[in-house]
Amino acid sequence: MSAARLALERVERGLPAELDIIPPWQWALSFEELSPLCPSSLAVVAGEDFARQRNALRVELVPSARPRCSRRSPDGRGLAWFLSGGSALAYGTCCAAACPRAR
Repeated sequence: MSAARLALERVERGLPAELDIIPPWQWALSFEELSPLCPSSLAVVAGEDFARQRNALRVELVPSARPRCSRRSPDGRGLAWFLSGGSALAYGTCCAAACPRAR
């Protein structure tokens, strides 16, 4: 049994999962199942940032509401940006190709 499968089974039983012991190659293989459990995931709240996006001529892409990764900070200081009032939209999206846990 892999460490990733063990973590998923522990969560199914209501027990805490130890995600830090999962090797990167197992994160890459099981990313879709493990990413909702990741403690580094930041939920994007559709609030003020999205309200400013309406009724305007915009040349850049409208940001998606996909979860963001706290390990992919805009200034390289981790959660300092977010905890000081910065938007979660500045962080990189949570995806398998750029996941720090899957490298």
